[in-house]
Amino acid sequence: IPVEPDVSTIKGAVNVHNFIDKNKRIYSDLKILGIVRIKFRNYNFHKATNELIYDISKKIDCQIFETNIRECTALRESRGEKKSIFDYKPKSNAAIDFMDLAKEVKEK
Repeated sequence: IPVEPDVSTIKGAVNVHNFIDKNKRIYSDLKILGIVRIKFRNYNFHKATNELIYDISKKIDCQIFETNIRECTALRESRGEKKSIFDYKPKSNAAIDFMDLAKEVKEK
């Protein structure tokens, strides 16, 4: 579940979990692998935000991925160009972060 450094999006992770939980019959194979911090800047995920994410991860019984997806102008530009970040700027911070996240997910 992607979360931004904002209380409302962090609480949205609980809503996603609750929706899946209430609809287990329909989504029986669906499993939340974890929480990934997006639009990450070193200064915007302060201690209180990280504590809230940690508490929520425990409540919904999932991990917090080590990889953070950094905020990056290339992401906004790639959407405008209707290209994936890998096609638009494969060496951008965001492309590197997404590849790192994919490797982390694969290892789990």
